[in-house]
Amino acid sequence: MQAYYSGIPDSVKNVWPSFQKMMMDNLGLELKGRIDPTGYTEMAQAALQKTGLFSFAYDNGYLDLDDWLYPYFHSTGIKNSFSLSDPTLDEMLDAQRGEFDVERRRQLGYDIQNYLLDNVAARLDWLAQVWRGCTWSYLRNYLPEPWYGFSFRIANYWLDSSHPTYAGRPA
Repeated sequence: MQAYYSGIPDSVKNVWPSFQKMMMDNLGLELKGRIDPTGYTEMAQAALQKTGLFSFAYDNGYLDLDDWLYPYFHSTGIKNSFSLSDPTLDEMLDAQRGEFDVERRRQLGYDIQNYLLDNVAARLDWLAQVWRGCTWSYLRNYLPEPWYGFSFRIANYWLDSSHPTYAGRPA
């Protein structure tokens, strides 16, 4: 299968051979790579013309489940370059948009993910989060993100004053 991969940043083209081997070893998918030296120009054009079947590139990530799903998989999604039109999936995507209960929305996300894996042959995201940092061991509910935009989670942080490393801190 013809595939595009980004030449920018260098880490993408350096990881490409390992990813190519992983796809062959695990899925039996032979990817014939073509580097996009501009970074994303050729890949974007191929997506718009619906000639690019596979691409491998850097992505900054998104803040919300909906950012990963709705634009790409909903029939009216602005990034749906696959001409995907699935009424069942549209209904699921609309439902997750209107759900405010965190646990219920998480379950809807899992249901959508499973539906995509079982029924849709478009856009497979491979996520490898790398995050380095440090924090006090008494800080609870701290969940780092690989990019900007996680400040909304600060409201859920709390300090565990019973933790041994908290000793001597002002209460």
